[in-house]
Amino acid sequence: MRIRGIFNALWVYFTSMKTFLPIAVLLYCFSSQLSAQSTCLPEDERLSVNQLNTSVNPLYLWWDRSDPQFNYPSGSPVNAVFAGGLWLTALYPDGEILSSVTEYGAATDLFDYQAGPTGTGGSFSASTYFCRSFKVTKSQVDGHLADLADGTLDQPIQEIMEWPGRDNALLPASAMNRNLAPFVDINSDGVYQPESGDYPDFRADEAIWWVTNDFGPHTASDADLVGAEVQVLAQAFAAPNHPASKAQLYTVKVINKADVTLDSLGLSLWVDPDVGCPTDDAVGSFPSRNAIFAYNIDAVDGTNGAACDRGISTYASLPPTVIFQTISSELNGDPANVRNSGISMNSSQGGIVQTSDPTDRSDYFNLAHGRWSDGAPMTVGGNGYGGTVPTNWIFSGVPEASGDPWSECNTMQGLDRRILLNVNMNDPFAPEDEFTVDFLVSVIREAQTYPCPDHNEFIPVLDSIVDYVQNTVVSSNRNPRQSIEALSLKPNPARDVFEISLGVGQEALHSATLFDGLGRVVEQYSPNEL
Repeated sequence: MRIRGIFNALWVYFTSMKTFLPIAVLLYCFSSQLSAQSTCLPEDERLSVNQLNTSVNPLYLWWDRSDPQFNYPSGSPVNAVFAGGLWLTALYPDGEILSSVTEYGAATDLFDYQAGPTGTGGSFSASTYFCRSFKVTKSQVDGHLADLADGTLDQPIQEIMEWPGRDNALLPASAMNRNLAPFVDINSDGVYQPESGDYPDFRADEAIWWVTNDFGPHTASDADLVGAEVQVLAQAFAAPNHPASKAQLYTVKVINKADVTLDSLGLSLWVDPDVGCPTDDAVGSFPSRNAIFAYNIDAVDGTNGAACDRGISTYASLPPTVIFQTISSELNGDPANVRNSGISMNSSQGGIVQTSDPTDRSDYFNLAHGRWSDGAPMTVGGNGYGGTVPTNWIFSGVPEASGDPWSECNTMQGLDRRILLNVNMNDPFAPEDEFTVDFLVSVIREAQTYPCPDHNEFIPVLDSIVDYVQNTVVSSNRNPRQSIEALSLKPNPARDVFEISLGVGQEALHSATLFDGLGRVVEQYSPNEL
């Protein structure tokens, strides 16, 4: 079966391109990509379709292991974030703490993750085929489907052909028969065959997919591994004239590849948000929106106008606010029972015991579950430590000019700007369970009153971005054949009610099946004869 798939792929490239070059390239891919290795360092890729221009890497986010790569506005020399990454924490059945983290160790080749998928128990080593991320755009999907309109693929698009959908003939043998990158399965056979009309499934104008696991060398946190595969789909919408043009969506799927059921699974987004010059940044939270953010305490970023004592570019006037938000979480496709929290990584002010970077698995676990490093809960008021009223968030409200005891801008408690946005699952995490979280990263740069801006005014804008990324489908609602161009679905996108119809003179529509974004059947219809 696999040999036939490979020859099919070769045949498509040869007969459509009418040249020997694609075959030479394809054969090179097989010879180089089927060899396995235990570690690799993937090249950075960029999301750049909208006003954010950022680098991503399967092993870290938004920096190149030395300098920030989160340009906003796109094309400017200023960055709104320095670095980021993902943390996983859990408890083994005997209570042992497990953790896999991304932090600054990447600068010195210290990693808890390696590129590539893994089998149960870690039997599958990372392949050089997955020592990369896979980028695709709406225009490429459009071109692919337009090429297939006559039933023949004449000009294969490399990004479409290499998309690591299930059983793609280009995959290494050890990765076959695996649910990897999502794709639209035209004939519902469960196999990714772009020459037959299949194509990558994403919602936006641009998407990047990658997969890692934590079964390799565990040198960043010096803790026992969780035993997970992590698949990420990062997306960006062009969204002209909409605030979503300053946003990115990260769908993170964690799969339990250990042979035991784990407890207290935590998935955290770790962020070092340098908003231009980092010396005058502060942090806060929107508890009602499961969000934390970083902002400038006054109307001037840095000192002396556009200057920064660290010698980096600044926003000068009107610095932006960067928001990190959890907008959904699922366990095996159903809403998950979770606790959301956000915490500053440390503080140098009196009373708070977290005064240095995390050094052991207990530090990582406590921070990733919304507690100070000694396990004490965050509390309302003062410096957030030692009070009687617990809170999940670094502030119980948002910074306001009127004054709030949890406003860092007003009280200047000296909280570190590095933050964790945590999603802690309350249910057991059994082998092969899939825990999926949508993280939204947004930048808002609107007129505001300084000092101590009232970020409440940003909530309607943030809500409009969430609505856009959750309900707008850009890339996965096209028809792959000209023969059904007369079919109409309106409105599109739709909410609650929509209409499917065929043009006059077309054959009757005998049946219709509604699928959700994961390819699951939601409803089947038997329309009337019209």
